[in-house]
Amino acid sequence: MACTPSAKDVLIEHLRTQTIVSEPLFGDPKGPWIAAFAWLPVFTFDAGYVWLRQVWKRHIHRHQYLHGGPDWWWQYRRFMLPE
Repeated sequence: MACTPSAKDVLIEHLRTQTIVSEPLFGDPKGPWIAAFAWLPVFTFDAGYVWLRQVWKRHIHRHQYLHGGPDWWWQYRRFMLPE
């Protein structure tokens, strides 16, 4: 009897084989990913808009040579792959 992988294993394998660029264009990450809960809808770079789910966020600081706009913002992601 063949063992079928669970939905979680299939999702993790799919995410590992995808190339997802998580580096922002207009800033630098300043800190680790932090677990949070999305009480309000947030846009994640890997799953679109997420609401009422666990997300991961990290602090992004704007490049010094750019002017205007916010000095910092949060970057969100939905899935964090296990190490």
